[in-house]
Amino acid sequence: MKTFTLIILPALLLVALLVLYLRRASGRSREQGKLYESLAARFGLSVFTPKTAAGLAMWPELGGVYRGREVRVRGGVEFDPRLGEYDRLFRGLSGASGPRLREVRQGEFTYLEVKCANPSRLAFYVAFDKSGPQGGAEFDRHFRVKFGEGGDLLGGMVLTEALRRELLSTVTAKCLHPFEKLALVGDALLYIETGRLKTADQAERFARMIDGLCDAADVADATPRPLRGVASHVTAPD
Repeated sequence: MKTFTLIILPALLLVALLVLYLRRASGRSREQGKLYESLAARFGLSVFTPKTAAGLAMWPELGGVYRGREVRVRGGVEFDPRLGEYDRLFRGLSGASGPRLREVRQGEFTYLEVKCANPSRLAFYVAFDKSGPQGGAEFDRHFRVKFGEGGDLLGGMVLTEALRRELLSTVTAKCLHPFEKLALVGDALLYIETGRLKTADQAERFARMIDGLCDAADVADATPRPLRGVASHVTAPD
């Protein structure tokens, strides 16, 4: 009897802990779903929740067309295969010693994807980096920016002042999950930050970024890459 008790009590404890975990996870999923629903209603997008092969609900996802562009908000884990091609392009831009697109400190991230034609094949990235020059502008002290070959002029226009302010606000406001990366690679603008979408403040930031990336995509699609050695009407922002 004593042996039976020693076996059954730990088993019951494990079952109770599992039930508590599942209830808590379910509650988090519901709250997260509400945030995605608020974004969907605001931008005329759709929310859906993929399921695993075992029928368990995964993170909610947001998708659809806004301002004539495909827009997605997804949760992922490090090395998410859905970003594989973008990761390959990003590695070509960042180099062997540069940052990695899907490399995040906590292993989970939320990303916004806005499609664009990008006829000039412009490529750039912005990554959080506290080792910038101390005497420079505040943005330069916190972020590393790299443009693809010949893309500095157009890239300066696509990386708008509004986007710079938004990225900098994630540092100055000491966000729980600070900005990780912004990139234009291939046919998409990508904004990635650590962790899941959990708070109203995060949802509001993603809402601003949806419009911000659509504005940036409009510039990337409308402005051809200036030819080297040829005068251009394109001017870099002040």
